[in-house]
Amino acid sequence: MNKKIYDMEAIEKSACNSAKPIWMRESVILGLTGGLTLLDGVTLYTVFDNLMYEDPFMCLVVTLGTALALNFTPLIGGRLVHEYRYGFKGVKKWLLFSIAFTFLLLFAATFWLRWTTRELMFEAGGGITSVGSAIGVSAETDSSSFKAISLTVLLGIMPGITSMINLALGYLSGDPVYLKISYLKQEQIRLQSEINNHMAAKNELERDWLTLLQDTDKEHLNAALMEVHSFRDRICHTARYLLAEKIANPEAITELLGSIATDTENVK
Repeated sequence: MNKKIYDMEAIEKSACNSAKPIWMRESVILGLTGGLTLLDGVTLYTVFDNLMYEDPFMCLVVTLGTALALNFTPLIGGRLVHEYRYGFKGVKKWLLFSIAFTFLLLFAATFWLRWTTRELMFEAGGGITSVGSAIGVSAETDSSSFKAISLTVLLGIMPGITSMINLALGYLSGDPVYLKISYLKQEQIRLQSEINNHMAAKNELERDWLTLLQDTDKEHLNAALMEVHSFRDRICHTARYLLAEKIANPEAITELLGSIATDTENVK
């Protein structure tokens, strides 16, 4: 019994997923989140590479973990908002605040690292120039220039932008009541179509039945009329024969027999 219930829930869940628009399906969302994670990983790698250049493997692990946390935390949080709204799965308010606080702390840390290491990034970019015996940093790559600050801020807030995109994806695709309503609407349309098909078939069968019934009634009526006519003829023949015997007149008998023959030919 429990297995049947589980199978029905799995079928209904699959049907609800199929009722989603293409951009809200799990495979598409995971693909988008993976692409945004890769984008954040590329931007964050420049920060961690300047700080952990002596251990490239650890730098790669930290970069990947941070990018995953920055993208999947909002995605999960957006879906848990609906669980909290409808009181599903025992989601509490403190859990949502904990997720939000963790994300903000992580994002602030990455932005602070980006800002404090901007000198290393621009120095590593090959902005050193030499004029005669004097060596200095060019104005284009100066970490305090407007261009450098703008680029630093852009790269710093980019993980926040991708996180907001994942938050929106999680919120829009994680509403179980909306998905249930969409699934039920599709089922209503499908069932109404089946009802219309069954009603059309029913009407056609009723027409065929009425036609068959009318044909059968005509056959029965004709058979009954033939039987009535035959019974009437037998009564008439018997009555005339008895009447002829009663009269006991040869001429009357001949006349009656002749009328019987005439009636028989008329019936035929």
